[in-house]
Amino acid sequence: MKISILSFLLFPMLLASCNGSVPAPRRTVLIAHAGRLAYVEDITHDSFSIPELGIKSEGKYIALGDYVATSSGTKYDILGDGTTRIGSLALKKQPLQKSAAQQVNINEIDNKTYIVNPNDDAVRFYHYDDAINQGEMFIIVPPRSKPLDIYLDDVRLYTQKRMPVFISFSEEDITFHVSGDSALSSGTVNPTEDEVSSYETLKSYAEDVMENHIMDLGILGIHAALTKVCAIETGFGVAVVPAASPLLSYLLGGAMMVYSAHVLITKGLDGYMTETSNLIGQISMSLLDLVDKTLQLFYGSDGRDGMNGASAMQLSGNVSFTGNGRLCIEGGSGEKGGDAKTGIDGAYDGGHGGNGGNGIECTTIISDIPAFDLAIYGGGAGQGGKGSRYWGVSGYNGGSGTSGANIVATHKFIQ
Repeated sequence: MKISILSFLLFPMLLASCNGSVPAPRRTVLIAHAGRLAYVEDITHDSFSIPELGIKSEGKYIALGDYVATSSGTKYDILGDGTTRIGSLALKKQPLQKSAAQQVNINEIDNKTYIVNPNDDAVRFYHYDDAINQGEMFIIVPPRSKPLDIYLDDVRLYTQKRMPVFISFSEEDITFHVSGDSALSSGTVNPTEDEVSSYETLKSYAEDVMENHIMDLGILGIHAALTKVCAIETGFGVAVVPAASPLLSYLLGGAMMVYSAHVLITKGLDGYMTETSNLIGQISMSLLDLVDKTLQLFYGSDGRDGMNGASAMQLSGNVSFTGNGRLCIEGGSGEKGGDAKTGIDGAYDGGHGGNGGNGIECTTIISDIPAFDLAIYGGGAGQGGKGSRYWGVSGYNGGSGTSGANIVATHKFIQ
């Protein structure tokens, strides 16, 4: 009896299914874009096309030619196997003209920081001297309203400090066109003692401002504080501050000297006494620093933790890689932890090693360059510092950091 009832209940369902009255669940097709490339994740079709624009592709990667993906563009249908509409993509015509790109000869440029003009459609980095195809370069992309093309023509760009080679504050897509044997690698962490001291002072100041005085600063002060924190996170390069905040650079430069002179003139003796007091305070700090360094000859201390390496590329939006060349992207290695200093008061521990920087950080990455021609690596882990010894007792060695990730992205599509 149970079997017959079950059959009765199932029969209408089976009949409805055969008659097509029960809709099949809709398939979800992922269409990703990054500048000149689009990617379609749909296993039911072997080719894709945008008929209105005459664009065809065999496989999942669609080269958009003279069009770029952008939210301000016109929507065009994407067909699978030339017949089935699977979705749409917003595109805008932006002719691909390499000859019209801003030309940057890495053998001639004096300023190691290059800021991309928001009005430029494309920038080409190349070398004139075949014997020298590498150079130090920190490339910044400010916020912009249209996608960007960057040509890497057989160039190997690097930084020497804890800084990325390429950083973009724009959410617009960026396409890298690769030819020859190119590379982007962020510098290893090798700060001098003065840089370490400046870093620690700046970090302490920024943390204090952000935690205790943020409400007293006003909008300009908040901007300055955030920029200082940004400088801490990106590295020691002085180019970071003026690039990220021309206002802050102005305030920290000659304008402050002019302002001090203005105070002395308008406040007379009071202003003079204030300046004298500040100077005495600076001298006192110098004496304290001298005393601290003298005491360090007798008393030990734990080793300083190593700083983390910088990522080679950091982008706020999507990025694509295309071309017939090879490209290696490598994050900076973490700094070695400091060795403990031996003193007369006991054993001390070594500092922990810094973490390696990531190879690339972005929202979506698409590449139709074969994986063996696009090598992306995170930076190596910094080793721990050595502990000190005191009367047969040893301090602990610092732990090693972790290696950086090759790619940190929400979506990754690499051929």
